[in-house]
Amino acid sequence: MSKFGIALVAVSLLMLLMSPTSFAGEKCGECFNKLGNGLVNLLTGWVEIPKQIIATYDDTKNVAETAIVGTLKGFIHAIGRTSAGAVDTVFFFIPPYDQPLVEPLYHPFDSSKSSEIKGESK
Repeated sequence: MSKFGIALVAVSLLMLLMSPTSFAGEKCGECFNKLGNGLVNLLTGWVEIPKQIIATYDDTKNVAETAIVGTLKGFIHAIGRTSAGAVDTVFFFIPPYDQPLVEPLYHPFDSSKSSEIKGESK
């Protein structure tokens, strides 16, 4: 492991160990909810690819269009969800805690909703 990797792990562990004491006046439970949401989105962002392929097929019933458009939409949504998860994971200690960057929060468990990244134009 490189020196940078070791330093990154050490700083991450230090942040986790110090966070409960540094947020004595804050709602620490909410900041850890933000951390949890970020980790879920970071680790499961790839699920957007098959999810968008299925959603595109349900809309169009065209296999060729689904293969191209659904896959591209899936990659775009996966990048957005994974990036939002990375931001929430790294900056979980910074408020606001109750305004997620991506809706729905736990997309693998909620297939009824389409993913939406805050600020995305429709």
